Amino acid sequence: MSIRKTTEMLLSGKFVCAVTSPEAFNDLRNPETFETVSSLLRPLNRKISHTKGGNAFYASWLNLDDNSDRDSISREFEGLRNQLRPVISFVLELMDCDLRDHPLNVGDIISEAEIVTILENNNFLNERNVALLRLLTTKHASAPVPTQVKFIFDHMKKFGIIAETIEGSRRFQFTGKLEYIYEVLEYINSREQILEKNADEQQLAVQGDIFNG
Repeated sequence: MSIRKTTEMLLSGKFVCAVTSPEAFNDLRNPETFETVSSLLRPLNRKISHTKGGNAFYASWLNLDDNSDRDSISREFEGLRNQLRPVISFVLELMDCDLRDHPLNVGDIISEAEIVTILENNNFLNERNVALLRLLTTKHASAPVPTQVKFIFDHMKKFGIIAETIEGSRRFQFTGKLEYIYEVLEYINSREQILEKNADEQQLAVQGDIFNG
């Protein structure tokens, strides 16, 4: 993939991983390409960061005190915060459907049809699915299970958490962004006291730790 396209992907907020963009992911693992893209991002107050597990690259902020970028940083933080609860609820529901006792990971494959079948035959899990749906929308709560599940999967795809293995197959793989979500959740859980809703200074501290990469 061209350096320009890789740079544009990062600037658009996308996570570059082996699932969504294998060519760009491999390019960024090359030190020379990494430095070239980094040099293009620096004048835009960005840098390349990666998850601790190394399964995803993403653009983070160089200087959070730049007033010209403050609104963008706040919007990015709010968008992420709004995704956390639905994404974690989605992962926990899938673990219950699969009777797993360990987290889902980058590259794990899930089938929409299989989840529909499980939910249609399990009232408890079906109720959990409706609760997850209500985190995303006030609509579709009384819709058939296949409609509910499709809506949820489409939302997770929009969030960048899953990607379709083959277009139209409705089989999905978890992307590198899942690893990032786990890391953010771990950070927040370890510092729960700084998430008071009306504590602006504390929120800025969270933004700084998360978006400085």
